[in-house]
Amino acid sequence: MENFFKRKDPPNGASGVSASANKSAKKDSSAGGDLNGASPTWTSLHGSFMARVDPSCAPNANVAAFDLDDTLQKTRSGRPGYAVSELDDFVFWSPGVADALRSVHARGHAVVIFSNQGGVKGALDGKRADVVRRRVDALAKRLGVPLHFFCGTQKGAEKDPRGYRKPQTGAWRYFETRCNGGVAIDLNASYYVGDAAGRPRDHSDSDAAFARNVGVRFFTPEAFFLESGFEGVLGRPTTEPSPAETREVEAATAALDDADADDFRREGTP
Repeated sequence: MENFFKRKDPPNGASGVSASANKSAKKDSSAGGDLNGASPTWTSLHGSFMARVDPSCAPNANVAAFDLDDTLQKTRSGRPGYAVSELDDFVFWSPGVADALRSVHARGHAVVIFSNQGGVKGALDGKRADVVRRRVDALAKRLGVPLHFFCGTQKGAEKDPRGYRKPQTGAWRYFETRCNGGVAIDLNASYYVGDAAGRPRDHSDSDAAFARNVGVRFFTPEAFFLESGFEGVLGRPTTEPSPAETREVEAATAALDDADADDFRREGTP
């Protein structure tokens, strides 16, 4: 397990993400969509959560989940992602990121991003929210892989009572109960990749703690992308959830309180 937490600087020259995404980025058909032409849908909830749900992502028991900043992407300028507005400043964290995500998708895992984006704060229709939407849509287009994206935008129990911000698991629960077609996630076949592992140079251990709280395996970007950790999970066969597991997810969905259900319906959540 030691190599899962070893930190290395990503190699230079990682390929970038195009800045040509649609400005609104709320329904950009070039950034995804199913065979019927449906586009990814962006939704904001409770002043503390943003979700990108792609209808091209079929319900799947096997999930390859990733952090965004300093895991899938870094910046050319070296500035933190929350301070960058120019999409062409965002580049892949390493040259192997795109091929790895395409491989895990081709082998039967759903690609899902869970991120904290505190710079958005409560202005879910403001400038920072727009940058995040355009950035993720451009990333999906560059990869050519359907993906869901979920992020917490507030910090603390008072501003984020539903626990959308990592290491809390509200975003994962929302994905599984609302965006995965009633399919229970196979935690043994799923995993999370993130840079915040609690190492000396890390800003926190929130990614490692998120994976632990969800109950999936954890990889650092170094272990997964640079040391070919992803090759060890590609061969795992796709498994279908048991009827009992499916019923468990359905029960969790039904148990959402009436206030939450009203919010979901009012804001157009799938």
